[in-house]
Amino acid sequence: LLAIADALVATQSKRRRRPMVRIAAVLAAIVATALIALVAPWPGRSGGFPARALAALGDGQVIHVVSVSTVPEESVVDIATGAATPIQEQTETWFDGTRGLERIVSSRGGAVVDEELQTPQGTWTESGRVYTCAWIASHPAQATAARVSCDASGVNGTTPHTVPEPRPALDPALAGFVTGYRDALASGAAVLDGDGTVEGQPVEWLEFASASASQTERVAVDKQTLKPILVDTIIGGQVASEWRIASIETVGPQGVDFSRPSVVPAGERPTAASTTSRTSVSTTDAAAALGGPLLTPGTEIDGLPLADTAIEQIDTGYGGGVPDTQGTGVEQIYGGSSDPTPAAPYVRIDESTTPQDLYGFGGPMAPVPAAGTMAATSLPVLAGPGGGQATPTGAFVWRGRLTRAGMYVSIETTSRQLLLDAARALQPAGRG
Repeated sequence: LLAIADALVATQSKRRRRPMVRIAAVLAAIVATALIALVAPWPGRSGGFPARALAALGDGQVIHVVSVSTVPEESVVDIATGAATPIQEQTETWFDGTRGLERIVSSRGGAVVDEELQTPQGTWTESGRVYTCAWIASHPAQATAARVSCDASGVNGTTPHTVPEPRPALDPALAGFVTGYRDALASGAAVLDGDGTVEGQPVEWLEFASASASQTERVAVDKQTLKPILVDTIIGGQVASEWRIASIETVGPQGVDFSRPSVVPAGERPTAASTTSRTSVSTTDAAAALGGPLLTPGTEIDGLPLADTAIEQIDTGYGGGVPDTQGTGVEQIYGGSSDPTPAAPYVRIDESTTPQDLYGFGGPMAPVPAAGTMAATSLPVLAGPGGGQATPTGAFVWRGRLTRAGMYVSIETTSRQLLLDAARALQPAGRG
């Protein structure tokens, strides 16, 4: 519940860390989608097609899927040219329905950023055991000490109760695939949607409705291998997400690694960051606070005047009894104070001599960009009544991260062009 709340607040506050997005549920739907497509009754096909499609997967106990996609609204930008390269994300899943085991490994740019193991005894990640309602019921005192609860009041009591952990399952459709869901597909939930090609490969498209009335899925199945190679999610008539199925197969349980992820030692990954003080100063004083010089676009950027320069004292927490660390950063604001619902253009530049989590650096999800490039993302600005559901305002905030002259720089603007112009205009100033 706290993670969900953080995810909502992160889109509205520049001072909240953006949580790691778990994509297990998304991948589960993709895997289920692909498998449904393979066993669905295609009009005009002979009765032997389902058997041939299933044979293409093999008859192993463990389902193994590798899917690839681009990260929505994120890219690596060449600062000089403005050319953007999408960030590739890969998710690899092993699922053993017989033993109730599921392992998911997520990577970006070839580097592992998240790992999760689900078992009938609970779920584990690189941070350790995931707090579930079953674990909280069995360990009320420990849960209270960890400040977690499944009760809205936050009260866990003191008497342990045995509550079974939910058995891991990718999706009801996938569970049906391994236990006889084929018969249910005779209802015609999946329909043939024409021929086509995907990157030169002849495919047949299959379309079926999802749980949401406004959402459908289209799966491209290779005509030769009879395996899915692409999954599109359609919302409101537009492609909302696209996943490439790099491989899908079934294998035997021998040799499949279902061990728990190695726990990242406390202190290696920040859990929270905040500004403890902020003092408006001159450019010279700001440079002195950082050991100089300061990277700045100057007194204005694209007609937006420099409104404020401030020294920030930063506190970064790690949890697990690890002491907090303190750091120093400088913030420059152009065009007036930045606001979660920007009514006018602005540029906010934060920088420090060390990679500050508060400024978007740190952790596997936010690697340091190569020299001459900038990690860029755009986020919709949400607004809503207090306690109500947030809704899009139509405005976007653009954020970029880069390194230059030994400085770790984070830029937030109200347009992509402002983001590029600000990054290009940064020059050392304020020395001495």
